[in-house]
Amino acid sequence: MIVITQLQPITILFTLPEDQLQTVAQRMQKGTLPVDAYSRDDQTKLTTGKLLTIDNQIDQTTGTGRLKAVFDNRNNELWPNQFVNVHLLLETRKNATVIPSAALQRGPQGNYVFVVKQDKTVEVRPVTIATTEGNLVQVASGVVPDEMIVTDGQDKLQANSHVEPHQQGPSQSPGNQNASTPPPQNPNPANPNPGRRNHGGGPRTSGNQNSGTASQ
Repeated sequence: MIVITQLQPITILFTLPEDQLQTVAQRMQKGTLPVDAYSRDDQTKLTTGKLLTIDNQIDQTTGTGRLKAVFDNRNNELWPNQFVNVHLLLETRKNATVIPSAALQRGPQGNYVFVVKQDKTVEVRPVTIATTEGNLVQVASGVVPDEMIVTDGQDKLQANSHVEPHQQGPSQSPGNQNASTPPPQNPNPANPNPGRRNHGGGPRTSGNQNSGTASQ
């Protein structure tokens, strides 16, 4: 017996929570939804395809629905039964204010961040979160671009604690700044990061890790 497997195109089956399926279906009616396939560790983008169908049944055991995406796979980036992460792009929000997720703190009153003021003291600022993508959080309200926020050492801070901004080290990403609380008040570092506008990216709905399935 000979088994013939088609690689070009190839499809990927993945799942999403049932409460997200209606949003996906509405977006599909407006146009094609791009789907990115990433490596097992979710660090390397392999290829881009498009959403093909949504299954008409919900798995009652897991509360999820199955979706199918198709990829041209011209360079054989995907193989049958390969384990991948799927990123489904629903919309792009331009000029959104985003901050590192490490800056976000949670308390009894909700989400907040430490904002560094001009006198190098910090202010506790409540924030409203719109969406999260990877290590970035889109903020609907609470901070504005170019404000400096603390991304490390928040457990040592309180309102009006003093921090000392300094230039980023070589191992940090461009655009970030650090601050450390000068001794003896607080020997632990606090790393502020300026909030910024997100001009190109958008919120994505990420599917579970699933096996790539070759079309028959």
